[in-house]
This record gives sequence, C-alpha cells and structure tokens, in this order.
Amino acid sequence: MATPNGTQTDPLKEREDLLPGPSDDFLEAVRRLQRAFPRAPAVGAARRLREEHLRFRSEPRLAFAPGTIAGSELDEVRRLIVVTVRFMGLLGPNAPMPLVLAEHALDRRRHADDPTLVRFLDLFHHRLISLFFRAWALNNQAVDFESREEFRFGRFVGAFAGIGLESSRHRDSISDGAKLYFAGRLAAGPKSADGLEALLAEFLEVPVRVLCFQGHWLDLPEENRLRLGSPSTGELGRTTIVGAKVWDAQLKFRLRVGPVNGDELEAFIPVGKAFAQIRDWVRLYTGGSLLWDLQITVRRETVPPIQLGRSGRLGWSTWLGSDRSPGVLDNLVIHPPAA
Repeated sequence: MATPNGTQTDPLKEREDLLPGPSDDFLEAVRRLQRAFPRAPAVGAARRLREEHLRFRSEPRLAFAPGTIAGSELDEVRRLIVVTVRFMGLLGPNAPMPLVLAEHALDRRRHADDPTLVRFLDLFHHRLISLFFRAWALNNQAVDFESREEFRFGRFVGAFAGIGLESSRHRDSISDGAKLYFAGRLAAGPKSADGLEALLAEFLEVPVRVLCFQGHWLDLPEENRLRLGSPSTGELGRTTIVGAKVWDAQLKFRLRVGPVNGDELEAFIPVGKAFAQIRDWVRLYTGGSLLWDLQITVRRETVPPIQLGRSGRLGWSTWLGSDRSPGVLDNLVIHPPAA
C-alpha cells in the first residue's frame, strides 16, 4: 500500500497495532493476527517455516502465570511477529520437565547472557502452540469459516444439504452459503409445502404460497393409447383410455409469489436472477419429482406504462390499458421448461 507521497509502506508495520499484550486472550489475539495475513497459510497449517508470519515462544517462569500472553514484538529482521506465551511450555511449575531445568535455563539467560536452552526449546514450543491453536480453530465454527483452505464444518453441514462433495458445489444459481443456511430445511423429511414456502419466502424476502393439487393434462405415450384388438389398451372398462391425454391433479403444484412491485418483476421472469434461483431451489427441495409453475402477482399501481424499446417485455411484464388503481394483477403464470 502506498503513502500519499508515493512511497511503499511496510505491510508488517501496518499490523503493529495488532500486537497482543498481557491482558489479551491468546486464542482471540492469534485469530486477529491470522486474519491480518490473508495470503499466508493458517496458523499451524504451513508446510515450510518461512511461510509463517507468526512465531511462538514460551516464557520460562518459576511462578504460576497470571495470563496466557507475556508479550509480543515485531522482528523486522526476520519479518515476523513474535508472541511469547505463558502456557504449553516445557519449563515452569506446570511443565513436564523438572523444575531444576527451568532454574538452570533462567540462570544461564540472566547471569551468563546465554538463552541457548530457552531458544532451543522454543523450536518445539512454536510447533506445539501452533498445533494447539490449529486444533481450536478447526473445531470452532466461526474461526473455521474464516479459513482460507477449507470450511470443514461447512462440508459436514453441506452433506445434509446435498453439497457435501466438492463436485456438488457451485453448480447452480444458488450460493453454497445459502444452501448451508437452509440445510435444516433441505435435510428434513418428508418434504412439505410449508417447508418450501418458508424457505423461498425467507430467501426471496417476498410472500410465497404453495398451491397444491394443480390440475393439468398429461400426454399419454403412444403405446398406452387405445388400440382396437389390443388387450393391454383396448379392454373396455379396464384398460381403455379415450384420447391422447389424461387429467391429473396430484403431480403438480403452483408457486404464488408476491405481490411485488413493477420494478421488481424483471427479476422473477425467465430472464431474471430470482427466477433461476426459484427453479434451482424447487429442483433441490423436491428432487425434480413434481411438476410446477410460477404465478407472479404484481401491484397494479406500480406497473410502468409500456414504452417501446425502453420498458416492458411482451407477455411477461406488459399489460394493456392505463388503469393504475390499487389492486393486484395475478394473470402472469410462467411454466418453466422441463429439466
């Protein structure tokens, strides 16, 4: 990032105000630092040490620590933020190694200016503390959501919503985040009209009703039509069907959306974004096992007048006449093409 005079600022120094202090919580402090380096691997996930921007040390003490963080500093030579902690150490009253080793390390560092033992143990401390944070982050849904590698919890929930596999993601007009949000609706069974109503109404932020048992004509396959002399189709009163179509009222439902304003209608017709999302939601929720159509109701007073070349799509968003009195137009029914 450049300053007003054109010089480049140091990205490491820009994060100096994020350095944690003794009063900060370790986990939340490291979480903030991790978010400050969006291009770096997550803490504990780097394959090479030089890829990391944080380095952890443990402060050897003979007293019980009052907090988790002793302090932090900016190492400009190695381009690192060094965080010194007071837990997970190998030296100290709560450490696994004998207390005499902590006394020896402190004595060498204080009286002989020799921090060799402490720095050697910090090699292990860094890895232990990094993995400790990594374990917490992977099992905390909010932190896991911020991960650059993979949203693990989202994959678990996505299995209920039909997007558990990588190949099943980003395949339609609905974002995976929306599918995760409605995973409870998608996983519930059996599917109900109330569930589809609630899902679409919340997602679209408009009133939605599901009208069940919509009658329609079904085309009969050629082999099922009446043929004289055929026992499978020509037995009077048993297998005989007159005509090429049959009436059915159990395989189709209607989605009644609205009322919406005239300027919102464009999104719900077949060229609009909302129409594609409704189509994909219905397919995802019903599995494509039912037929359906879409009825869009529009507030009459909000419909703009027809202007050739400017507004209105013939048959979708245009109405003849100049009546703008309050009311609802409900004669727009769209039949989506078969999947």
